[in-house]
Amino acid sequence: MCLWRKREKAVKIDVPLEKKREARKRLDAKFLEIHELQAFFDVLGQCRNASYYDLAIVLLLTGIRIGEAAFLPSDVDFDKGILHIDKALQYHDLKVDEFYFDTTKTVNADREVALPIAASEAIQRAIKRNQEFEAYMEQNPSPAFKKCDSVFQTEYGSPITSHSFRQVLKRVEEKLLKNCQKDYGFKWVKHVTPHSFRHMHISYLQSNEMHIAVKDIMTRVGHANFETTMGYTHNISRSQENTVTALNQFVEKHNFHFKELKSYTCKYSRMIEQFIETCDDNNKVELSVDEFKDLLHLGSRYSPKHIVSNLLLKIKKDIVKYHPQFDIKIVKLSGNQIKGFSISW
Repeated sequence: MCLWRKREKAVKIDVPLEKKREARKRLDAKFLEIHELQAFFDVLGQCRNASYYDLAIVLLLTGIRIGEAAFLPSDVDFDKGILHIDKALQYHDLKVDEFYFDTTKTVNADREVALPIAASEAIQRAIKRNQEFEAYMEQNPSPAFKKCDSVFQTEYGSPITSHSFRQVLKRVEEKLLKNCQKDYGFKWVKHVTPHSFRHMHISYLQSNEMHIAVKDIMTRVGHANFETTMGYTHNISRSQENTVTALNQFVEKHNFHFKELKSYTCKYSRMIEQFIETCDDNNKVELSVDEFKDLLHLGSRYSPKHIVSNLLLKIKKDIVKYHPQFDIKIVKLSGNQIKGFSISW
């Protein structure tokens, strides 16, 4: 019987080489080299909700888990550059109204994470964006809006979860699969998940470029044991202060220009913004109703009156923040029939 038990134990830990290779391939696919990371952020920055872009920056530069990323403004000490992690959002199989905070994954997960400059700036942008959006929703109430206190929110005001983030990552990946070779000169073969950023954070810190001590990484990311941290090691040829210095240098060395993205309350504003940026030296253009609808991808049933009542004011409020001279006016025929729209900036 003893021999059988010993054999059973040996069989359990004897993982087939092929399975090890498959597991390694899956792990490799989630890790982005520097040029891949730059292309990824470039495309992610084109998303309508800039909070996903800022969230990705914070995940990459702090190594926190996606559930921990639902932290509140009160959890951040900007003067000291510290993020306090002592809770995680619980949302699996729950409606938005049922989301709640629970304790972190382990005792070691309760920690203080020193913030690199780019991460701190991303958090401040998100807080400012939330304040502006809440003010907008007070004037334009919607039953779809869910007010919450988390720093990173969806366009409906609820905390960003792994599920909502995966949907955005999927759209980014689809664009890269289609256009990466043409736009960036290489084929996209990776698969980014919300956990990829934690994996990359640990791997970059362990690389020869930074070479942060394993015990310091364990403290930073909330790992309870050495084996877990070393399991993230990726061959990519002191203290929290040393870590932050290394991360700041990493961002600067590789020319990651993490900056504030333009944010819009109306989904059509970005289309107008992109259009006027292609108009060369012109600062005024007149579009017929059909041309305007084509520009915004509006259906044929969307009437000119609906455009006027539902869109024009929202678009103007969005774009005037970035183009103070922007205006959009109705062009009419005799008899008050709407002919088109005049856009100037």
